[in-house]
Amino acid sequence: MTTLMTRRLGGALLALGPIVGAGDTRAQSYEHLLIFGSRGSGDGQFLSPTGVAVAASGDIVVADSDNDRIQVFDGAGTHQLTFGGRDTGNGQFQGPQSVALGPLMEIVVADTRNNCRCSDGNGNRPR
Repeated sequence: MTTLMTRRLGGALLALGPIVGAGDTRAQSYEHLLIFGSRGSGDGQFLSPTGVAVAASGDIVVADSDNDRIQVFDGAGTHQLTFGGRDTGNGQFQGPQSVALGPLMEIVVADTRNNCRCSDGNGNRPR
């Protein structure tokens, strides 16, 4: 399993992957894998990216806390889907902090003021 470290970079999201020394299983340092997004509230933009999960397919799911939404990107950082919005109803968020993925790309969101929410990979509540 590859561990990614993420950092905010002026509104963009920077994914860092481990560089492992020969014969050593511990990460010695990190290299830039991908920088994507910018500051804002449009598709592909972030105000406060707080949680990131990477699917086996390479898709990247980001909790954008101050925009009260979840965004999905392909492995190259190209925007694919945005869902959510500020409210307490199904599929809506109030400060999502972290995301996790289930085996069928179900997205589980720890939402600051709405407890946990679960969605399929298209932003719909699973049946």
